[in-house]
Amino acid sequence: MSEFNHSRPANTDANAFTQSASPVEPAFQLPLPVAFIWGAFLLDGVITATVPNMPTDHSVLSAWQGGLDQLINFNTEVLAHLQQEVGHYQRHPLMPLVAAQWQRKPLPVPNVFEYLVVNALGEYIGKYILRKQGRLPTQLQCQRQIDLYLIHFFP
Repeated sequence: MSEFNHSRPANTDANAFTQSASPVEPAFQLPLPVAFIWGAFLLDGVITATVPNMPTDHSVLSAWQGGLDQLINFNTEVLAHLQQEVGHYQRHPLMPLVAAQWQRKPLPVPNVFEYLVVNALGEYIGKYILRKQGRLPTQLQCQRQIDLYLIHFFP
């Protein structure tokens, strides 16, 4: 069993993503090409999400009440928070393996993290939009999903 401590201060402010006066300061620097990959994987998860027993023509973009720019801005805030949370796992034994993929040259290769955490988080957001008639999940709900995915990825 790993001795890694998953405990960290809990963020209970449901509007923490959007109320901060300054951008979230990441706990570690994510290579810029990886940030692009994260953005693509999150958006892919959002827009390809489906919910059982819904018409196949009922897509996230048709259910979404705002503009695509608003959805992308929300996704960007979620990714900034994910980056901050991943920083809590810098000393986890799996992090060197994940980080090695992020450092590959000339370009990083998406790895299991992007599929199991980033894309899954996007799918959660997309399914929420579909189930809640076009509304976004709160920041607290996203925080809980991020925590869940990270705790399972970094056991």
